[in-house]
Amino acid sequence: PTRRSSDLLMCDDTTHEISYGLNYTYDLSILGDDLNNNTISGLEFGGAPNAVASYKAAAYLAWQYYQVDPTGTNSTVSSDYNVAIWTLFNPNGTGAQLAADLATSNDFHPATYRTAALAFVDDSNNSAFLAPIYANTLVFTPNPLLNQGGWSQEFLNVDPAPAPEPGTMWMIITGAVL
Repeated sequence: PTRRSSDLLMCDDTTHEISYGLNYTYDLSILGDDLNNNTISGLEFGGAPNAVASYKAAAYLAWQYYQVDPTGTNSTVSSDYNVAIWTLFNPNGTGAQLAADLATSNDFHPATYRTAALAFVDDSNNSAFLAPIYANTLVFTPNPLLNQGGWSQEFLNVDPAPAPEPGTMWMIITGAVL
């Protein structure tokens, strides 16, 4: 793949970390290809229950994040969307605790965003809108899954340009219906 309009990487779980000074190797795939070729099992959480829906929702949430904060400089927005994605892949782990903490400390409710994203990607009426998002989502999967020190982390990169903003979902992510 060529350089994209966004080079921001978004991690998709809280159970693994990476550190400066260590070398990591990643397999790069395009989520749309993984979905179309039924090769999602090669991704870090590809064998998890509801993996397809979770990766679709994570790509959609990452796309929303880049619409709201295209430079990745707003730490509040970043943490809000990261927590929503983390709870997709580890609903009972650290992400769930962070989601509960955020829900009590500000107006963001990760569970609402997560639920809305899962419903949106599950609705076949949205397939044409979502296809370019999946086709422009890169997944950086660690290879091997556990790198130096037993830790590695998967990342998503979504090109924010491919799809137009749907008005109804914009209302959801801005809280108009919350």
